[in-house]
Amino acid sequence: MKPQGSSASDYFNKLQNNPGIGKLSGVIKRKFVVALMDHGQQVINKYLSGDEKFDEILECGIGIDYALYKNYFFLAAELLGEKHYYYNNLMSNAYYFQSFELNRYYENEDTSDYYDLKSLRQALSYTPEAPHIILNIAWLSSRDSFVNYIKKIETIAPEWIKWKMTFGAEYIYTDPKKSISLYKETLNDETYYLEPYWAISEGYNVLNEPDSVTFYKNLYITKFYEKLNAEPDYLPVSDYFFLAHILLGLDRTYELEKVLVAEADAAVCDMYFGVYLELWNYYMRRGKFDQAEMFYKNHMPLDVNEELTSEYYNDLGWLYLRQKKYEPAKENFLKLLEFNPGYLGSNVALEFIFRNNGDHKKADSYLKASLLDDPDKQWRNFFLAIISSLNNKYQNGFEYLEKSLQNGFDLFDLIVDNHNLQNLWLHDGEKWNALLIKYKVNTN
Repeated sequence: MKPQGSSASDYFNKLQNNPGIGKLSGVIKRKFVVALMDHGQQVINKYLSGDEKFDEILECGIGIDYALYKNYFFLAAELLGEKHYYYNNLMSNAYYFQSFELNRYYENEDTSDYYDLKSLRQALSYTPEAPHIILNIAWLSSRDSFVNYIKKIETIAPEWIKWKMTFGAEYIYTDPKKSISLYKETLNDETYYLEPYWAISEGYNVLNEPDSVTFYKNLYITKFYEKLNAEPDYLPVSDYFFLAHILLGLDRTYELEKVLVAEADAAVCDMYFGVYLELWNYYMRRGKFDQAEMFYKNHMPLDVNEELTSEYYNDLGWLYLRQKKYEPAKENFLKLLEFNPGYLGSNVALEFIFRNNGDHKKADSYLKASLLDDPDKQWRNFFLAIISSLNNKYQNGFEYLEKSLQNGFDLFDLIVDNHNLQNLWLHDGEKWNALLIKYKVNTN
């Protein structure tokens, strides 16, 4: 196994096959192994040292060819042999980078997680106490297993900032005192991460301590700009992400668009674009439709991935439908179907638009399409509830929503946080709450 097109590998093979090398063969082999593992090992070492830049380098593949690193480590292990004291570490690193490679390779999330986890367990079999590998396994595990894995990391690497932040994040909303305590342990003069300040403010918000919330939010903003001034050419996109959340919470939307544009410029992968959707929802809940439309059209980064592009056309479609601008709504839903042919919301919306325009033949075709992948009408009834809400047909909206829940619809956050359904709970909050309680919809 050798990396393709590697001139160093070619030279090494020529030297090894040269009978005149003699005793130098072992020295050359060792130096070549060091060269093979050097960059990949540095990435892991930096990550373990708490250098936050390497969070994104690893997770987004910045300047990293996962497959190449994997091959380098496998080749280095092969050259040294199983009896060498460093063999296990090399094999572990090879499978570690393979896990990232496979996670990116498979488009289906369940499939990618399966192969990702399989590679991580192979890596762990060679180095059973490698905290970075255990952490990645924890992220892919069940709730109970997650806690056990994090506790194991605590015993192996008690001072490693990543496990404290990961564990702290897990408890922000369920055990905020524990979360705050863990995050405060990460704050010292050497801390470069800004996440703890945001997370502590979130914890105090759950505890209903507004003074502490404001203190840590303002502290985050101060630290952010200190960090930006100190290192203007590099700021992790996560810092912009948390700043956007804080500004949104402080109702400082006049600053938010500027921050989000900077975030888009800083972003090297699509991990943090969810904040765009939050600002969109902020505008929509307050009826600021023109601002929502202009923000999306001017700033939404459409070239990141297909999912984000689909989100763009979907949101604009519902925006226009909400304003009864049926022609642009139709155009956006048709565009959405180009990117996501199976998107049920588009089919239901287009059925409504064509039916409203009197084109029943086309409406029936979209009705048929909407039922193909949704025979029990969970999603159809959900979207009909939205359309009823947007058209102030409250009784119909409540009936469709209940039918959706009766048929097993359980993506509760899409109900609770959906601004397109807000007319229902604004019209009859008591009936809305009774419906959520009846079907055990979690509103937290």
